[in-house]
Amino acid sequence: MLALQSCDWISIKKPTVKAGYVYEDIIDYTVVDAYPLFAECQGLADNAARDNCFENTFKAKVELSLKEEQFTATAVFTDTVYAKILVDTSGKFSVEALEMTETTAQALPQFDSIFRADINNMPLLLQSATKRGIPVNSRFKLPIVIRVKT
Repeated sequence: MLALQSCDWISIKKPTVKAGYVYEDIIDYTVVDAYPLFAECQGLADNAARDNCFENTFKAKVELSLKEEQFTATAVFTDTVYAKILVDTSGKFSVEALEMTETTAQALPQFDSIFRADINNMPLLLQSATKRGIPVNSRFKLPIVIRVKT
């Protein structure tokens, strides 16, 4: 008995090229091609420098806005709050969630509302994050260290 079989099921799949576009089978939706873009970062040439500029500028803007606020605490403590930030396709910031301990929530009850207002008032970006040249939503987890001293 003679059987003919194909070895296509063994070969590695290559991207399909059609009319100048490359179609790949697997797309990693957890990684963007380019981070969002602040005006301050516009003149930088490569993606790595722009990404680094975005991170540093965003941290500096959050730190500055929090330092301008007058918080009144009911206890002395040190804690870390984790903020989940969404940047939508139009370049607008919003807070999806704030993860904080009960101690922080009780000692700084106004932190949640003030932080959300500061993030919502963040200046619009020149460009949102992109994946394959298409604007996409992006999410960041920002750790905020809170030190309340006497």
